[in-house]
Amino acid sequence: MLLGPLVALALGAAAPSPSPALVFADQPPDSDRARIAAYDLRTHEVREVASLPVRSDYSPTGTVSPDGQWLAWRGQKTAGYESDRWRMFVIKRKDGKVRDLTETLDRNVESIYWSPDSTRIFFTVEDRGRQGIQMLAINGTGGARSIVSGNAVYDDVQLTPDGKTMIYTMQTGSTPVEIFRVSSPTSKPEPLARMNDGLAEELKLPLFEDFNVTGAEGAKVHSFVLKPAGFDAKQKYPVLFYVYSEPAGATVQDQYGFGYNNLYVGDMQEDGYVYVSLDNRGTPAPKGRAWRKSIYRKIGIVNIRDQAMGAKELLSRYSFLDSSR
Repeated sequence: MLLGPLVALALGAAAPSPSPALVFADQPPDSDRARIAAYDLRTHEVREVASLPVRSDYSPTGTVSPDGQWLAWRGQKTAGYESDRWRMFVIKRKDGKVRDLTETLDRNVESIYWSPDSTRIFFTVEDRGRQGIQMLAINGTGGARSIVSGNAVYDDVQLTPDGKTMIYTMQTGSTPVEIFRVSSPTSKPEPLARMNDGLAEELKLPLFEDFNVTGAEGAKVHSFVLKPAGFDAKQKYPVLFYVYSEPAGATVQDQYGFGYNNLYVGDMQEDGYVYVSLDNRGTPAPKGRAWRKSIYRKIGIVNIRDQAMGAKELLSRYSFLDSSR
């Protein structure tokens, strides 16, 4: 039995059963299904809460609502299908019915957070290299609503006990992680710590440049380019392509540290490299279900052709890139 990460620690009234319980995920060896179960701390009995299909290397993670009546978790629907969309499931303690709250949302759910009154769920969604915060009512009415979005990666949501102020983190490729708070949809977010202001000013990291190139079969491939320090468009620069290209993850991400490669000893920007990453068809975030599914049974074909065609176009488009280096 493969014991996965703890889904939640639920005590007293916050447990999915009348007595205190520890909620966890596990997966039998060679199985394409995992279960979420509750271990009763008084009787020492284990009760299955839900069973769901999963990839062989993943166990679901989730969280119990503050009132103890709901359990929410992030998971996939098709067993063994790495490109499957990451959804948000909930189960109500009283009826035991599993609900997919994001059935109509054609993007991956990344992280999940409860409102203090347990009536809403805040969650993050990745799209085209950025990540925003959305909100859903637990009763499913009204659909998902965007709360915070922009050319950045937002995460780590917390709400004050009265539910009137939201705390979250924000980062970009040129801005280290900062903590913000906002009190209403119309108010301006306020930074709380400013711990990295001096570092950001000292480093003066350049912004990413978004661009699209044409991959195989006319696919529009979203890409980022990071130019070196002291960039001069009249000069020729060596270019490094950061490639992963498969369904487990995207590399075009507007996060602090993009452009840092731990396989390289030194500073690539200071050493004069142009740093490029392309998210070909099959990567999880850019363009929804059809984009993700296009690589099914074609890994090593679709993704490599998109990368090759994209690189070819990029090298012909920008005169400052040295195709020999």
